[in-house]
Amino acid sequence: MAKIAGYLKKFYHWEYFGLTIIFLTTLIFHAVIINNATSTIFDEYHYVTDGRQIIAGEGSLRTEHPPLGKLFIVWGMHIFGDGPIGWRIFAVTASQVSIILFYFISRRIGLSSRTSILATAILAFENLSFVQGGIGMLDVFSVAFGFLALWLYLRGDWPLAGLAIGLSALAKLNGALFILAIGLHWLLTGYKKPVRFIGSMLVAPISFVALSPVFNYFIFHQWRDPVEDIRMMLSGTGALTFTDYPQEIASYPWEWIALPKAITYYSDPRYVGMISPTLWALIIPSIGYIIYKCLKGNNAALLPFSWFTTTYLFWIPATLVTDRVTYVFYFYPAVGSVALALAIGLDDLAELSFSSSAKRRLLGLLPPFFFLLHMIAFIILVPVPLYCSIPLSLLLVCYIFYLYLPPRSEEVGKVPALISEISGSP
Repeated sequence: MAKIAGYLKKFYHWEYFGLTIIFLTTLIFHAVIINNATSTIFDEYHYVTDGRQIIAGEGSLRTEHPPLGKLFIVWGMHIFGDGPIGWRIFAVTASQVSIILFYFISRRIGLSSRTSILATAILAFENLSFVQGGIGMLDVFSVAFGFLALWLYLRGDWPLAGLAIGLSALAKLNGALFILAIGLHWLLTGYKKPVRFIGSMLVAPISFVALSPVFNYFIFHQWRDPVEDIRMMLSGTGALTFTDYPQEIASYPWEWIALPKAITYYSDPRYVGMISPTLWALIIPSIGYIIYKCLKGNNAALLPFSWFTTTYLFWIPATLVTDRVTYVFYFYPAVGSVALALAIGLDDLAELSFSSSAKRRLLGLLPPFFFLLHMIAFIILVPVPLYCSIPLSLLLVCYIFYLYLPPRSEEVGKVPALISEISGSP
């Protein structure tokens, strides 16, 4: 028994203990509901219908989209059948991989294990991310490869990062925005080794053009001209404008953070395409704080700033210039940047609480209390049954509270330097 207790203690103090809890909890939630909606959810209809066309050997009807994301849905239908599990299994897989990659991205930019766990938990239990990660749409595959690109770039594996960006765009064209995020971060961090960096980023368009006919061969059973396919994709997506296609579910990018926007994806169980209100309410304050941190020379803040600027703010001028229809789920690739910014801000407040001031000590409770509210919003919004969501959510909240217990006496001495860094005083 003592030996078993020793192993359990080691596992509990293992760096990836918190990540394992988050991963298993989200996996359980997805597994519980994956088969509940027996008909297609929202835009699943288009991709499942297209998947059936592809499986029948009749090619793709959705030529405005690149092939890779569609193929993941087709492969799911091949392996697990033409039903809810087949439509969604690879979406759930990509979502779960994204959670792991996001934690490693957080650690790569220099965040502590505690801050990285908080950021990962915020992302994993954010409604829009969870919903998009559990249905057969293309966005989750694009985001997963985008996260892979960010992680590889931060590791210094720049050519592989370029390849991952190409795969992200091959899943959905929006994935190309990750090259802008990486490029802006590279510029802000000193634009080192320009020849190697530019050469590595050229791998992205080269791999897109080179792999597009390969993936399309599985769909059309013939070799196609990738340049012509790109022209068709751009003309197809560009044709959807607010002027010509006014829709109740469409919205302008600035509305996503100005007002709570929601799309009902499915009625029973109720899937809602909506940014979690706990995250939405703090988008502007958290990004504002990250800009402040960047101006103070904090390197960790540069990635969420670059990420948010390119995957969200890009859509504002793009929409104004092209009138291209946009939807609130286009914010999905940017949720990770806000989760990072929010976790950094909350954790800085917790660090300030280590002083002797009673008011400041209360700040240490803000991260776990925020996460408690975040999980309440999650329980209300997602279609996971309460008998499952409530107890597992309580366990997660308790774990986050544990992480933010007051520090041991030997750790208190580290706080003055940290407060000086945050405040900018010598």
